[in-house]
Amino acid sequence: KYLFVEFCLDLENWHCINSTIGVKKLIQFGAKPTPVPSELVSEIIERENADGVVALSEFFKFKRGDKITVIDGVFTDVTGIFECRNDNNRVQILLDIMGRNVRVCLSPTAISA
Repeated sequence: KYLFVEFCLDLENWHCINSTIGVKKLIQFGAKPTPVPSELVSEIIERENADGVVALSEFFKFKRGDKITVIDGVFTDVTGIFECRNDNNRVQILLDIMGRNVRVCLSPTAISA
């Protein structure tokens, strides 16, 4: 589980967050905590269910060979074949564009069965 906190990195006392009950430690690269863009936090919040949980299995419900339709972005309404999900929270699909199979990586929220 992750908890996002907002604070000023210039505060000298941010280390005390690590001693809060239930907190293991702030994620850091180097000597300071790693900032998370507010847009990413907003996107995560939008994906929460009624219990405040983001069920990742909902976003990876496809298996190789499933027929999909793109529902968002420049390829909206184009059909294709699901290939796989990758490490960057993206899915790889094959789209039939002008008679050729084109491999495209998209957000899993951009496709539907």
